[in-house]
Amino acid sequence: STNAATMVELLSSLAAQGITIILSIQQPRSDIFALMERVLVLSSNGEMVYSGPTVELVSFLSSLPYVPSVPQQMNVADFMLDLVIKREMEVVSSIARDFETQFPMSTMLESVSRQSPGANGWGEINVKHTAAFTTQLQSLSVRFLRNMYRHPFLVFLNLVCTLGFSILVGVSYWKVESDTSGIQNRMGCLFFILLYLALMSLSSIPIWRDQHVLFLRESAAQAYGSSAYFISVILFDILPMRVFPPCFFGFFTYWMVGLHRDCRFCLTYFLMILIVANIASALLSMAIGAASPSNRVANYVGSLTILVLSLFGSFLMNKGNLPSACQWIAAVSFLQYGYEALVVNEFHQSKTLFTLKVPIESLPPLSVNGDGVLKQFGFNVGAKSYDLLMLMMLALAHGLLGYIFLSLSGRHILDRMLNKLYSLKPRWMYQRSIGMPTYETLSPGDDQLYEENVDQEHNSPSPVRSHRTQSYTESIDGDPGGDLTSPLTTTIDPDNVQFQMGTPEGYCLTWHMVSKCVMVGPAVNRKPTQILYNVSGIAGFSNRTSDVAASSSAGLFVVLGPSGAGKTTLL
Repeated sequence: STNAATMVELLSSLAAQGITIILSIQQPRSDIFALMERVLVLSSNGEMVYSGPTVELVSFLSSLPYVPSVPQQMNVADFMLDLVIKREMEVVSSIARDFETQFPMSTMLESVSRQSPGANGWGEINVKHTAAFTTQLQSLSVRFLRNMYRHPFLVFLNLVCTLGFSILVGVSYWKVESDTSGIQNRMGCLFFILLYLALMSLSSIPIWRDQHVLFLRESAAQAYGSSAYFISVILFDILPMRVFPPCFFGFFTYWMVGLHRDCRFCLTYFLMILIVANIASALLSMAIGAASPSNRVANYVGSLTILVLSLFGSFLMNKGNLPSACQWIAAVSFLQYGYEALVVNEFHQSKTLFTLKVPIESLPPLSVNGDGVLKQFGFNVGAKSYDLLMLMMLALAHGLLGYIFLSLSGRHILDRMLNKLYSLKPRWMYQRSIGMPTYETLSPGDDQLYEENVDQEHNSPSPVRSHRTQSYTESIDGDPGGDLTSPLTTTIDPDNVQFQMGTPEGYCLTWHMVSKCVMVGPAVNRKPTQILYNVSGIAGFSNRTSDVAASSSAGLFVVLGPSGAGKTTLL
């Protein structure tokens, strides 16, 4: 409670400067509640019980004969929460109806309109300042760097596991021979390293989901764009997780196994191939995570994708014997290009003579060079540069897909595809089950809430308005069937909004009859649930219209209600 009081005091100081602040708080102390200018109380089913000045809440409750008086030593906020939680729903609904009867929101909006000062000028306000791309990238990079510093366990675990695994592989394939088994061990070692890196890259799948809600809110508020967020996340995942760990295989495994030592730059190519293949695999996992509705679905799809690409990676199945119908899978498999590049880098121009033994004693063993081994197993001798280029192209394609899916956040592709398969009911059945002309549903992913706009033809204006003035003149003709999916943008009519020169400017936000219904449950058995119903409010309007800064609570608006009342949905 002390931390909450400190935070509210800071917000109150900002509100005194003319900034409109809307917040949700659980069981505020009496001194915290006294700092609020206006309060919105929601019942357990999302119905508006009270919306108005905080100082008038007690007088409103006192006017209701069926509501007990507020004890003098009791916090008004606690009393109101006990009232909406412990009393019967009929009583709570009666309070909501009496409030609407005594203080109709349309009348309150008109009274606010009449208090508007005269028109003396107009300022440009609907163009929101956006920071430069470099500033966005720098701020996000600092944030991710701090998170990495505060939570280094994943990076540390990846480095330690890769170090131990590189030594384990080196010990397992210690100083391989140049006979048939040695050729097989070399190829198996190279493919196993690639497969390990591909499986470790699955840790990048939940990277978007961990901060998905934060990204949606901050990007909708134009704090930064998808490009800056995408690049900063990629930067702080690729460098510590995908570039440094493969180097352990070059420092330890390469020499312990006894791989190609006759080439000056073979070790450099070895590390380049591993790093680019690891980056391509991580970007593919990120794209899958961004397109999936939940981490469970993403993990399943990601694991299945790695298994399929491994099957056509030219190790488990000879490259020349691939069915024609499956060759396109090998063409888009980063494992196939990475493995071929590693094999060519290992055997091409090798001075070691390899002995191919035939399991027939009468036939002598056959000695061939590295290029002969490559031809024997169907690999292209000069394909190393081409394979490395294709790995870079695939990494770029995976990154582009991930960026597109991230830009479409909130409209998950896999979730939409599954949802359309089950959306076979006529629209009139949905409307009859709700009893409302239209509704929208949310899609937060793991909670199995599926998104579907049933009445897309309804184009009434949004019931949310923002005005840059101390007190505003535009009244809102809200419609409960309006489009509530649009963000809280500034929509201002210069002909109707007036403010007095010389007074502090601030934003006044109003909303009228906001309703929200969601379909809860799996796609095959969805049920409608009402979250909000006809909620209205005025935030940022101070009774002291002559001086906003003189009111310590000017602009502070609190949303109060029990858990599950729809406070976060309203915000």
